Amino acid sequence: MTNDEKIIFLMTNYPRKLAKSDGKQKEKSNDDVEEVPQFLFVHQSETQKRLLNIYGQEICLLDAIYKTSRYDLLLFLVCVNTNVGYSVVASFIVANENRYTIQEALIKLRDWNPMWKPKYFMCDFDLREIWALEQTFEGLMVYLCDFHREQAWHRWLRESKHDCIDEKDEIKKMLREIADADSTVSHANALQQLRSSDIFKAKVSLRNWLENKWLLNCKRWSKLFRNSLFNIRVNTTNGLERQHKELKENYLTEYIDKSLSSMVKSLVTKYLPDSYERYKEYNIQSLDNYRKYSNDVPEFLRSCPRKFFDHCLARIPPAATLIPIENMKEVNHDMLVRSVESDNVYQVRLNDDLPKCSCPDWTKHHWPCKHMLAVMMNMPNKDWNTLPEYYKATPHFNIDYRLLETNRTETLIVNNASSSMKYECQQDSTACIDNTVENSSSKARNLCLDNIKQITSNLFCINNSQYLEEFNNRLAVLVKETEREAPHQNGLRLNLTATKKKTICRRQKTAFIKRKAISQDV
Repeated sequence: MTNDEKIIFLMTNYPRKLAKSDGKQKEKSNDDVEEVPQFLFVHQSETQKRLLNIYGQEICLLDAIYKTSRYDLLLFLVCVNTNVGYSVVASFIVANENRYTIQEALIKLRDWNPMWKPKYFMCDFDLREIWALEQTFEGLMVYLCDFHREQAWHRWLRESKHDCIDEKDEIKKMLREIADADSTVSHANALQQLRSSDIFKAKVSLRNWLENKWLLNCKRWSKLFRNSLFNIRVNTTNGLERQHKELKENYLTEYIDKSLSSMVKSLVTKYLPDSYERYKEYNIQSLDNYRKYSNDVPEFLRSCPRKFFDHCLARIPPAATLIPIENMKEVNHDMLVRSVESDNVYQVRLNDDLPKCSCPDWTKHHWPCKHMLAVMMNMPNKDWNTLPEYYKATPHFNIDYRLLETNRTETLIVNNASSSMKYECQQDSTACIDNTVENSSSKARNLCLDNIKQITSNLFCINNSQYLEEFNNRLAVLVKETEREAPHQNGLRLNLTATKKKTICRRQKTAFIKRKAISQDV
């Protein structure tokens, strides 16, 4: 670990008033639970703050991990796409996944990082997370993860009660055309095609679901609206999913007691420091004195991050077809490059505010394409140095040299928040709950969950604001009622995971029958 002071915030009794994004106080509405003590834990190290300020100024990712301890708590990870892959730059734990508790954690992180002003965030289609993010950061736009968007479409369309199973592929195809539209015209045409289709007109539940949920939030998932420099490269939270899997499988499994203190200790003292060590290692491995480069590799690709190196190397000979110099022509400070494969002519601009090419590859990645690289490597007075300084200084194109300048002895400094968690440690040894769920309660729970799903679907079809407000008031009562009914320990709600039934294979069953027959004969 580095000599890296950890910033930790722990709140075990959540206040009735919450800070709005402008710092003023606001009373909580009746859609949040007030009656039970709340828990909020926020953590960030100095190295995480540094990575956040380097790579998190344009787009960050947020996602939750469930079942990381025996308590019913959610661990949220804030992640950025660095020059060598995804890294966690902050984490927080909440007892209730409502928009105010998420917002309170985000406000704490915002206050710790006054220079952090992200333009975009990506998360799942969770209205609580979206609200909290956009309330905390002024002018922020939240995008939806492509993978979870497709997953949500598939799950809804395959349910028989929605009567769309036979048409689900056709519906998803029309939705994908909206998602992949790269111009205003094609986007409008894709929307018109969906709304004028017989399926859309005939199925009321489908139409309400699409109009009130997905088309209403079209700017959050259509690629047409992802047109800034690098957020176009981040289209899914799968990088976070891999972080989740690694944390659960490689770090949390060693703690049998599944206590909160063990989970936090593993996160803060092992997983996060190991993640930063990998970040340093991958940057060091990209140095030109760490490995030998072929003479054919351009100078600007030496000592650069592996991702950027591989991206460019795949677009220059011999990996890509050689574009002869006679296929390049300068017109009004622009370069026209004729493709060898398709004979199409693409316009390349190197010294514009944003270097660009009119080819599909640049539109997809916003990183140098083979046409831009061909111009820089072959045309006189057109090279890497022709590009604007801010573009060349992009963190994803460069090794993080600053981390190589210091090599400090690592110690962990944790403030008195850790002592506040002792109440949980003292009872870990005696904590014992019966996780066996009887069939009757399991069946009743499943029936309740089915009804909740049906209510959720129905709500997308209701536009009566007075009814919705009255219904929300009744829901608030049920939320408090179920919160009181749920088992708690040390003020925290417990997870009651049903134990798996022990299955007996055919061979074991046969042996059991034989032993029983023998005992009867005796």
